Amino acid sequence: MKKVVLLIVLSLSLTSCSLLDRGLKNIHEIAETCEPNVTCIKSFSPNFEFNVLECRGHKIEKKVDIILTIKHSLPNQKMKFYKASRDVVAYGEMGNSYKFKNFEFPNSEWSWINQRAFVLPTNVLLKGKLTFENISPKAKKLVFVGGTIGFENKDGGGDKGEGRFEIRNLKIDWK
Repeated sequence: MKKVVLLIVLSLSLTSCSLLDRGLKNIHEIAETCEPNVTCIKSFSPNFEFNVLECRGHKIEKKVDIILTIKHSLPNQKMKFYKASRDVVAYGEMGNSYKFKNFEFPNSEWSWINQRAFVLPTNVLLKGKLTFENISPKAKKLVFVGGTIGFENKDGGGDKGEGRFEIRNLKIDWK
């Protein structure tokens, strides 16, 4: 089982982060403690639980799926993954960048030319995946995966926001 550390980008109240036990005081100190063999995750917002379940490689297709979950306690949220200028990116150990192909969540659809959106009900854990292509099966891990996620109240009104997520040191399980 992988050791996963949850880091929150927009909040310094990191109660769910075991790094607090080590006496770390700010985000920069926490980011620097991501050890090479430990998967570290920075969420895009303190109001969302963002976790990686698996990083599955497909040798024949030369693609990698990152299986993840998202949950929140806000009123029904519309979530948006961006393409083009704010595309999700991934880098391997040798500095190679990998092309983001797609993301899938239940009932997701293209909302604008460069956005794919889905609704995340309140306090419901949803599982989805990010897919990258043209990755050689020789790649052992993704040293960095990052992107921008937008979110807003599905029923209109305020509470719009967006943030960057980061995943570091994600070992690929090739099949």
